[in-house]
Amino acid sequence: MKYLMSDYSDLTKLKIGGVPCYIVTPHKTDGENKTLIFYHGWASNAYNQIFRANIFASYGYQVVIPQAIYHGDRGRLDYNDDMTVKTYLPRVLMKNIEEFPRIHRYVVNNLGTKPENIGIAGHSMGAFTAGGIFTFKKDLKVALLYNSVLNWEWIVQDSTKGEEEISYERERVNEFLLRLNPALHMENLYNRPIVLCNGMEDQIVDHESMENFYNDLVDGYDEDKKDLAYFRIYEATGHQVTTFMINDSLEFMQEKLDF
Repeated sequence: MKYLMSDYSDLTKLKIGGVPCYIVTPHKTDGENKTLIFYHGWASNAYNQIFRANIFASYGYQVVIPQAIYHGDRGRLDYNDDMTVKTYLPRVLMKNIEEFPRIHRYVVNNLGTKPENIGIAGHSMGAFTAGGIFTFKKDLKVALLYNSVLNWEWIVQDSTKGEEEISYERERVNEFLLRLNPALHMENLYNRPIVLCNGMEDQIVDHESMENFYNDLVDGYDEDKKDLAYFRIYEATGHQVTTFMINDSLEFMQEKLDF
């Protein structure tokens, strides 16, 4: 881990309400305590996000990275097995959402960040998570979603494709996701700051789904608020977070939000 240490930030590992997390804290800020809660993707882990968290920290953002169940030090799965993905990805997404309140409380009560100075971010499954939380947690400052999809009907359909019968537990998880599907609660997002970055060559998440979502979303924004919804498809880019995406996110937060 030594190579991930920075002269400009501190790295802490701890459990928040039983959830293992890394916290990257910048040495210098602009006077405001600004925090991003960043969720990792399927088959990744919190540790793998430390490098990009240090990029955000170099601009004054404290970054909290929760570890999802069945990932990192919370267990492992055969992430490439189709049935495993169908069974466990929706379950991990639901668990991330259920665990968020205790992490948010810790950020406010123990890290001294005002609720209006907390943003949320994530990649892939982590972006599904962040988008869902942002839809219903209306005091979050901003959402940064990389390689995401916000119509969760696609996730449920994919998890049951080709199956005649699924277990009660999986059905319960799918019902949870359909009930909280951001596409069905789009009015909660109107006029709120959101950054949507997708790769043109992404073979895992369909960028056209997010483009359709964005077009419907921005139609609901007031005319003078439309620039608070940022969407870009990055050419020659697969299912990954690039420096261009991070650069655009930082520019958006500092120029549009003064955050």
